[in-house]
Amino acid sequence: MSRSTKWLATAAAVALVCSVGATSGDQTVGAAVRARASQQVTLTVWDQFTGPETTAIGTLYRNFTAAHPTITIRREAVQTDQMRQTVKTALASGTGPDIIFYDAGPGYAGVLANAGLLRPLDAYASTYNWNARVIPTAREGVLINGKVHGLPLQVDLIGVYYNKKTLIDKAKLTVPRTVDQLISFCGQAKAKGYIPMAFSDKPGWQAFHEFSMLSNNIVGPEAMRQLLGCAPRL
Repeated sequence: MSRSTKWLATAAAVALVCSVGATSGDQTVGAAVRARASQQVTLTVWDQFTGPETTAIGTLYRNFTAAHPTITIRREAVQTDQMRQTVKTALASGTGPDIIFYDAGPGYAGVLANAGLLRPLDAYASTYNWNARVIPTAREGVLINGKVHGLPLQVDLIGVYYNKKTLIDKAKLTVPRTVDQLISFCGQAKAKGYIPMAFSDKPGWQAFHEFSMLSNNIVGPEAMRQLLGCAPRL
């Protein structure tokens, strides 16, 4: 398989099917997939699953190749910081992956796409009906310059936790169930000498989530898209 063209797919297990059908010229995606279905293909996949979840990801890849015996996956699990330092050079030199798990924002995948290092997947989106199978807000996240450059993998869930022993049992506060109750809860906690709310920022990147949530709520998502040069809503 040619390694001259690289592209982004944030959901590797799904996008592997698409990568087999990579084509050019007047060939359609569907015809390319059928034509290459019997060919042995090796795909190099870089992902960032280096923690406990790596076992589950390995199982996912094995299940995929068992269902598609003509495809071999050469997997490399790369730390996030290392990925960001090396991916552009690796792709530009032709030594990088065929498929990569990477952040899809304009400062990440957008940089690679603008450098011509990622292949748009609009033809595959049409062939496999991604518009109907992937929710609009998720599809929007992988649009770069109005073109689809990947598949969404996950939804972030940022939880709020409370110390039951101090705030509930000792201070006798009531667990909030609504935003208004949460605001009141924080005020009561502060009045009793507690820090009402805090978040961990030791590695540094967590503050990005705080900033993104505040900025989207203050100036609105459309204004943020304009500032970042992102595509409009679907």
